[in-house]
Amino acid sequence: MVLRILLFLSAIGLVHCGPLNARNSSSLAQEISGGKGATRPTSACFPGKNQSICFSTLERSQLREQNSLYQYSDPNTDPSFPASFDKRQYEAPDRLLELRNIPNTTLLSPNFVRGELVADGSRRGFYGLFSPRTLLHLEAMRADLGRPVRITSGYRSPGYNQQLDGAAKWSRHTFGDGVDFAVAGFTYQELADYCIKHGASFYQLYTDHIHCDWRGVALDPAFFPGGSVVTPPAHVLQVIQKVEALGRIVDTVSARGESNLALVLKTEVYQEDGGQLIHHWQVTHPDGSVRTSDKIEIEIPSVSGTYQIKAAVGGSIHLSREITIP
Repeated sequence: MVLRILLFLSAIGLVHCGPLNARNSSSLAQEISGGKGATRPTSACFPGKNQSICFSTLERSQLREQNSLYQYSDPNTDPSFPASFDKRQYEAPDRLLELRNIPNTTLLSPNFVRGELVADGSRRGFYGLFSPRTLLHLEAMRADLGRPVRITSGYRSPGYNQQLDGAAKWSRHTFGDGVDFAVAGFTYQELADYCIKHGASFYQLYTDHIHCDWRGVALDPAFFPGGSVVTPPAHVLQVIQKVEALGRIVDTVSARGESNLALVLKTEVYQEDGGQLIHHWQVTHPDGSVRTSDKIEIEIPSVSGTYQIKAAVGGSIHLSREITIP
């Protein structure tokens, strides 16, 4: 009977790895990392509800269908890859979970089910992954918040991601460590602070959601061939904030009547998701007066002199520019 049960669990790709308590939480970390010199795992392990839970992974080259949804670009050869990003964190996964073997309601951790972290379907795809390390951070953040975290988007296959208006080609959603979410009673900026507190590397604030990701967390070897070889700095955000290459301030002069001209300012910024990023403008006029605005675009009278312009976009990308009008 025991053998039959083990064979059944093996067939559906599910193995329980023991209670998740103070003693074996380090064991889960070992399962996640593979350990120094360890053979690369062929199953991915998550905290589970009361005990860690592991699922067999499938080689991406052997997917039974929907191969076109899982075509990852190579950061080493694709010219669209942002120069400020760490290529080591954008290698393609070569193993995935077969989601039809894991019911939507399966708790991958005490408070998060598979269906909200890795949704599936004919359009989304029937395979996917999610970073166990990121899930540990999410659980810690949820405990700190003291309220349910409503995830609106977790893992997205590259093909599905491309179908979404405005979603970034290199979105961390496709690597299983990015989430969009909301928490009742908290502003997006407050949630961003919680994300950073709990190890997130980057965030963006949109008018209708917040995106947080853990791109600075080591990749899991259960999914990635180079997983755990290199662990980048935990707070990549501090680097990204200073990189002008992620965005720019664009200005145009527009006619307002026969004699009046207006300077129209907007931004072009790398963004992880579709939708409108939250903007905060600060414009110092040639006469020294200061104007602020939270609009996506800002329009100011065009006069001779130098303008000092600053824009915080999505809360995490800070741009500045000086414009002189003769």
